[in-house]
Amino acid sequence: MRIGIVEDELEAAKNLQDAITKWGQETKTVVTMTVYGTGEEFLAAYKKQFDLIYLDIQMPGISGLETAEKLRELDSKVFLIFLTNMAQFAIDGYKYSAQDYFVKPFSYYALKMRMDRIRETLLRNQDVNVVIPMTSGMVNISAKKLFYIESDGHDTIFHTANGTYTTRDKSMKQLEKELYPYNFRRCNVSYLVNLKHCAGIHENDLFIAGDVLAISRAKRKQFMYEMSQYLSGGSI
Repeated sequence: MRIGIVEDELEAAKNLQDAITKWGQETKTVVTMTVYGTGEEFLAAYKKQFDLIYLDIQMPGISGLETAEKLRELDSKVFLIFLTNMAQFAIDGYKYSAQDYFVKPFSYYALKMRMDRIRETLLRNQDVNVVIPMTSGMVNISAKKLFYIESDGHDTIFHTANGTYTTRDKSMKQLEKELYPYNFRRCNVSYLVNLKHCAGIHENDLFIAGDVLAISRAKRKQFMYEMSQYLSGGSI
């Protein structure tokens, strides 16, 4: 995760860096951080190179709110969290589509909760190519175009937007591990589904890509929990 920190107080910037470093180590997330002392310095260097920006509101020169206004003219999508000594200053920040604000000093728990959700959203928006070994060669398919994977005896069947592909060279266990970060979950031992494409659930039936898959009794509780977590995390 690429993070920009705009903070004029050196101690506050270091405390934030230490907390983010701790979070990165705990979650095994690769994190890079760049610190700017003023809004002017940050804006002059900004080239959409960050996933997340921590922005202090009260700074010398242009304020954090003014910086945020100019930032949104350059980038409407980057995640933004305000830092402030007084909560009332942060309320105005929501007009700049901020995800949150932290009142200094803030707890590590608060930072961790917010970072976890941002990381989840970034992963969800990322894509990965799945390589399907075939007897005649191989097929590369975007995970976003992969509806679900079916295990049928020795065969592993990929149901995709481009058609169906069958292989014997990849196990469901291996695929479940590879695709877990991209929101693929088991609804029973035979199906690994892309939560993005789940159209609905009725009792023990899962509707996906025009097909109806069974949700097993053993998997139902965990699958329903992970489905609800996915849906509730749709916006930050």
